[in-house]
Amino acid sequence: MSANLFVFSVSVLDRRQFHVVDTATSTFDLAAGDEHNFFGQNVFLEYDDPLAYQYGQKFLGYALVVKDSNGDVLGTRGKSLFLSNIPALEKLQVGHSFTKYHSK
Repeated sequence: MSANLFVFSVSVLDRRQFHVVDTATSTFDLAAGDEHNFFGQNVFLEYDDPLAYQYGQKFLGYALVVKDSNGDVLGTRGKSLFLSNIPALEKLQVGHSFTKYHSK
């Protein structure tokens, strides 16, 4: 099995601007009734959101995709905005920015 984690932020200045701030992948075998834990990197996001001066990024959400050894999706968790197009999601890398996530 494999698990892919994606963590997203949103720009304070333009809330349509999304950023990939972390990704993590884990490959594992799992017996019935067992669980598997893995973690991404610590992510530090800084922002200021007053009326006069805005900068930085806020945490937006995450997407987690778990697949079997054949590559079939077993389950997902996280923000549905990003889970609507798993093949496109899996191409994202840390530092990638985008303004709209297409589900086509």
